[in-house]
Amino acid sequence: MYCRGDSREEIVALIREAIDLHIEDLAAQEIPIPNPCLDSEFV
Repeated sequence: MYCRGDSREEIVALIREAIDLHIEDLAAQEIPIPNPCLDSEFV
């Protein structure tokens, strides 16, 4: 995912908004919403 903002806080807010919109779209199409999960890696 690529996101551009002037600060870390703005970037986090934009990512959260994108996730919310994606979940709304899934619900509108009656597509099951996956369970939350966490997977990270530092390279």
